[in-house]
Amino acid sequence: AAADARSRPSADSSPREAMLTQLYASLVEESLAPLSYDATLAGLHYSLETEHAGILLAISGYTEKLELLASTIFDKMRSLAPSREEFSLVHDRLTRAYTNAKLSNPYSLADIELRRLTRQTFWTYDERLSALREITAEDVVEHGRRLREQTQLDVLVHGNFSKAVSGVYSSRPRQDATRICVISMPRLLRRRSRIASSMTLPS
Repeated sequence: AAADARSRPSADSSPREAMLTQLYASLVEESLAPLSYDATLAGLHYSLETEHAGILLAISGYTEKLELLASTIFDKMRSLAPSREEFSLVHDRLTRAYTNAKLSNPYSLADIELRRLTRQTFWTYDERLSALREITAEDVVEHGRRLREQTQLDVLVHGNFSKAVSGVYSSRPRQDATRICVISMPRLLRRRSRIASSMTLPS
């Protein structure tokens, strides 16, 4: 299953909103880090990534345990309350990632410039870094609440699921006030499981 939480305009309407969204997703993933190893051993995988329209959650693995994995992730998204240390860790990691990105090879920098010219909204590394410096943990928690309130719910459960189990994937997000759009399997297959300590920048 994969979940694409689309929540424009709050997700990417400005450099600040874009960085709030990325910090929110990164902090949720950081809070899930203690569970990641055990989940992998159980044959379960997930990734939580930011896109221009919101957050993409992809989960895969044994059908019997996917509901538990999805519920755990939704709970973390709803109840996120990072400590000062957790916020500083993720904030510093993201700051270093964007600072180093400006030193990328010419091909990567040219690709970034092409995206800037062809996308309706695009924020440069300098704009993102400037916005990032002013963001607090409280800002991220409030932003997460707004994202959950504004996203659209369209559900497609793909795979070896009964009708009853499929309904869980649409009812559980509603119960948590986290509305999720589940997308098709081919896109899920293009996603890979990510380690929580890694940092990838949005394309």
